[in-house]
Amino acid sequence: MITVSDDHADAIGIPSAMALAGESSTDAHEAMPEPSTGSAEPSIDEVRARLAARGLLATSPRIEVPKEPRPEGAEPINLTTLDTFDAGSHWADDEADEWDVEPGLEEVTVRCPQCRDVYFRPLESTRFACPSCDRAWRFAVCGECDVLAFTMERQESWRCGSCGNHNRSWWRTPTAQKTAFDVVARRKHQAIEVERKLIREGMKKRRWKLVALAVWAAIAAIGVIVGVRMAEPSTAAGSEVACRHFDAIRSGLASGTLDRAGLDRELEKLHTEAQGAEEVVQKAVIDLRAATPGTSEFLVARTTLADACDSLRR
Repeated sequence: MITVSDDHADAIGIPSAMALAGESSTDAHEAMPEPSTGSAEPSIDEVRARLAARGLLATSPRIEVPKEPRPEGAEPINLTTLDTFDAGSHWADDEADEWDVEPGLEEVTVRCPQCRDVYFRPLESTRFACPSCDRAWRFAVCGECDVLAFTMERQESWRCGSCGNHNRSWWRTPTAQKTAFDVVARRKHQAIEVERKLIREGMKKRRWKLVALAVWAAIAAIGVIVGVRMAEPSTAAGSEVACRHFDAIRSGLASGTLDRAGLDRELEKLHTEAQGAEEVVQKAVIDLRAATPGTSEFLVARTTLADACDSLRR
């Protein structure tokens, strides 16, 4: 704790400061008003009198606003009369919607975009009323991309699904009769294109079948030809076989091991083997087989065949 001496306090002015603080607190206490002793609150009449004196209280009579009588309700709907209501009418229907060109005899299939049912309808027409979903549709040509579209009838304009262009509903225009023939012509052109596409696809299928059949026939023919050629001995091979067999016959005759019956059998085989040989060999074999063994004709034929074989081996 810090203690201050009296002389030091007088030097720094502490007593004078305390005296001033005491005087200010006394003045503030005297300036505060005394609390009220609980006076009575004014009555409602006194308050009204004061408000009226200041012009804040209305003293004129009350204004009453007359009420109109409540209107009578509408007549209840009789369910028995609903059968006279036209269920097919629509706020967007128009008298021009039912008009169409005179249909022709040719008919094509038309699929309803709503219920997807397919019906036969005349090709020379621009309107299609679906019996299943009770919706009417129109054929129209887009003015931007020139695509034949199929759109709902009861609308003032339609949007092309191909390019997104908005087109006026031609059947609700003054030039509807002229535009209808253009639409019919476009439908005919599209029908022809579809028919041509189907014909081309059918021709392609048949063409591939014919090509496949021709390829298989060619392969079979080549196989047969190759098989026959391989089965038939060549001229050189036939001559070589016949000459080799003739050498065996000569050896048998020279050694005496081949009798008359055996000679006939061997000559018969030699004649068969010589079918694919050279012409000179074939002729010599035929003469040898026709001649009688031991005669001059047999010897001449044997010598001719031996010469022919020797000439082929050189």
